[in-house]
Amino acid sequence: MPPIYLDRDQHLALLLRELGKPLSPYRTTLIYGVRGAGRTALLTDVINQLNQQKDWIVVDLSTKTEMLNTLIDTLNLALGTPLNQTLTKGGISLPGLGVEIKGDQEEQMATQVRLTQALSKLKKRKRKLLLAIDEVAPTKEVVQLAALYQSMIRQGYPVAMVMTGLPNQVSELQNNAVLTFLLRSGRIELAPLNLLDVQNRYQTAFAKGERQLSTALAQRLAVLTKGYAYAFQLLGYLLWETGVEVLDDQVLDQVLPTYRYQLYRNAYTKIYQELSPIDRQFILAMEQVNADEVAIGQIRQALQKPSNYIANYRRRLIDDQVIRPTKYGYVTFTLPLFGDFIRENQALLDLM
Repeated sequence: MPPIYLDRDQHLALLLRELGKPLSPYRTTLIYGVRGAGRTALLTDVINQLNQQKDWIVVDLSTKTEMLNTLIDTLNLALGTPLNQTLTKGGISLPGLGVEIKGDQEEQMATQVRLTQALSKLKKRKRKLLLAIDEVAPTKEVVQLAALYQSMIRQGYPVAMVMTGLPNQVSELQNNAVLTFLLRSGRIELAPLNLLDVQNRYQTAFAKGERQLSTALAQRLAVLTKGYAYAFQLLGYLLWETGVEVLDDQVLDQVLPTYRYQLYRNAYTKIYQELSPIDRQFILAMEQVNADEVAIGQIRQALQKPSNYIANYRRRLIDDQVIRPTKYGYVTFTLPLFGDFIRENQALLDLM
């Protein structure tokens, strides 16, 4: 199937232009959005592009591993430094970088030498370092590494950082008492795709694959995705896999059950599990109205709560990209078929 590219080119261009500028807020960038919004895809594009540039070293860090250990070893490998020492269960103390991690004295000294030498060599060779972290959470390790990164910047080292995460995780990380510098960082919110662009991308991709897709059907596809990046990719894939050369409403209707099932299983179940109990009550009240647009007054009446209480959770769900405001006093689900998911699976959701 011809690749269907998302409308994220402007974000990629921005990052490639700004990451190397010492005074740019996008030198430190937070990319956030709901699950399936394309955060990892954008970060991967940035990594691939910078890996092709000789003046950049990219360290792709996983929050599931020892992040500092990975950073030092990967940087030394890229700079041609022998890995004759490793970070084990001890730690480091770096007064020059304003960081202290408990551990044995010998290990502290060894790791301090390795890190400071690597950073000095990086600067001397006029190369730049990108720290790339996908799916961040405000864990001790992430907070520790972010604080270390801030110290690197203060010391004048040529480093940049791009992190991706869910909106609530990014917000919590920014509000950490020792990471207030993140409040001044560049932020990229991966909002829903423009529906006209979705329609055009479908038509372009299927035409390249010598498949016929009418404008009317392409518009229906766009509406079915509501601009949700994962839905956009999934629906296009399912239609392509039918092998039909002339696509019509009948073909689309055949793949819709699979489309629903995969949205529910691969994205919505996890999204729902991550909501707080009150968030769930809010969206359950929305679903029970069973309308495209739901008045806030109806939700307030269903939950029997005051306006300020409802407004707080309305804002939370908007920030998490689960709902969005429409006309004044009304909201709707941001995700396609999310109301159907709640209604059709209520018995199972009650057990989560």
